[in-house]
Amino acid sequence: MTGGALAHFYHQHAGGRHTSSDATATTCDDLRVSRRDLAHVMSALWDLSGGRAGVPVAVAAVDEAIGRGPRDMRTPLNLASLAEQRVVVAVGDDGWALTEEGVEWLLQDRELSDR
Repeated sequence: MTGGALAHFYHQHAGGRHTSSDATATTCDDLRVSRRDLAHVMSALWDLSGGRAGVPVAVAAVDEAIGRGPRDMRTPLNLASLAEQRVVVAVGDDGWALTEEGVEWLLQDRELSDR
């Protein structure tokens, strides 16, 4: 995914710093994520869900679709970042799904990119 509304969205919203609100936490997790990684995750969710909101996709399936090994911690971090933007939502124990807003962002991006 290049250009378009989704890339602009990622530019505005990716790269924030997050610290745990848990007072017992011993680390500060810097959740800076690349726009490219977010685009790959969104694209994989689109492909694996058939472009439909609410269709659960396992993290392992996303990892495989984007060429990451199993249990690669970047994918859950990417999904958490996308969830903060309300374009994906956790479903069940290990599933994630596009939201209606996520589908709309992807449709708009594809339309603007002439895909």
